[in-house]
Amino acid sequence: MIQTREWIPKWSHKSIRTNFKKYSLLCFGLELMSKFCIEEEANYAQKEIFTDEFEGSFKVISNFIFELEKNEITSSTQVGFLIYFLGKIFIELGVFPDLNVCQVTGSDLSNVTEITLRSDLGGFVLNNELEEKIFMRASHSRLRAALASCAKSQWKENSWNNFNNSPVSLFHDLLEYLSFQLNMNLKSSLKSYPSLKL
Repeated sequence: MIQTREWIPKWSHKSIRTNFKKYSLLCFGLELMSKFCIEEEANYAQKEIFTDEFEGSFKVISNFIFELEKNEITSSTQVGFLIYFLGKIFIELGVFPDLNVCQVTGSDLSNVTEITLRSDLGGFVLNNELEEKIFMRASHSRLRAALASCAKSQWKENSWNNFNNSPVSLFHDLLEYLSFQLNMNLKSSLKSYPSLKL
C-alpha cells in the first residue's frame, strides 16, 4: 500500500455539487443505470465472475457524468442532453429503434415527416398506418433525427446541443419506449424522476 501526504485531483465534479439541476440529472442518470446493470453486475462480483459485459454501460454513464460536469445545462439544453443519454443507453442495451423503415409496411422513412415511434414495434411507423390515432405524435420526425445523430456521434462532439429546445414530450416518449423495453414503469419507479421537473 502506498501512503501519500499530498495529492491533487485530476478531475472532480465541482459544478455538479453546486448546481441542483445538474445534481438532479446525475441522480436520474445513476438511478436509471442501476435499473438494468448494477444489480446483475453485483451478483456476478459476489460469485467472482468478472466480465466486460457492462463495459459499454460504464462508458455511457462515465461520459454522461463528464459532459454533465463540463457543460452548462440550461432549461433549453436539458431535454436534448437527456435524449442523447437515452439514445446511448438504447445502443448499449441493444434496443435502439429501427430508424430506416416503417415497422408496419417496410416503407423507407427517408424524407418522411409524419411518423410515430412505437415501443411495441421497436421503431417508427408512418402515421397513416397507425391503427389508433391516439398513438400519433406530430414531432417524431425530429426525434428520429435526434436518434440518428446520437447513433453516429460521440459524447465529446457535443452533438446533443443540436437538440436544444426540444419538446419535453420527446424525452417522455423515449422514457416510455425504454420502459416498454425493460418491462417496468420508469416514471413511477425512478425516485429521482420528479426532481427533473419535466
